[in-house]
Amino acid sequence: MSQTTGFAPPAAGAYADLAPVAHEGVRTLLSGLEGWRGDGEAAARHILDGFSQLEVHPDVPDGVRKLSDAGYRMTAMTNGSTTLTERLLDTAGVLDRFEALSDVDGPRCWKPAPAAYHYAVERVGVRPEQAILVAVHPWDIDSARRAGLAGAWLRRGASVYPRTMTPPGFSAQDLKELAEMLVADH
Repeated sequence: MSQTTGFAPPAAGAYADLAPVAHEGVRTLLSGLEGWRGDGEAAARHILDGFSQLEVHPDVPDGVRKLSDAGYRMTAMTNGSTTLTERLLDTAGVLDRFEALSDVDGPRCWKPAPAAYHYAVERVGVRPEQAILVAVHPWDIDSARRAGLAGAWLRRGASVYPRTMTPPGFSAQDLKELAEMLVADH
């Protein structure tokens, strides 16, 4: 799915569930592939069904446990579905470390809208300035920072953060490294 396919409707103030938007995005991408002659509907379903088979990065369980053990409270906010997030965290053995799982169905707007970030922190009873968004996407960190949250960027191999975006307060290669940094400062 191209970013414009996913971001254009929310940027214009519209709301839609991610699944049909993603499905249409995949179908559109496939139809533009030179030489593609397959069944776009079946291929899109197959690709999107693959999301249910994903696993968290190997550093996530240790990082989550270290942060939780140090007293950090955790919540998750996704433009996708809480069902998928719950499955991912449960499979990783860390679901019990999260106070709440939220998706954009609650605030009826997608991240990067400030209301999406505010909804996630309000669900656990904290103010934006008391929260740190941890993400790999610079757009997500920039948006959370603009909404009043702190930001932590997991580089995951990337070396440069875009200068046009609000910088994160923390930067680490992965969640395990970030947890070590935050616990040392706690």
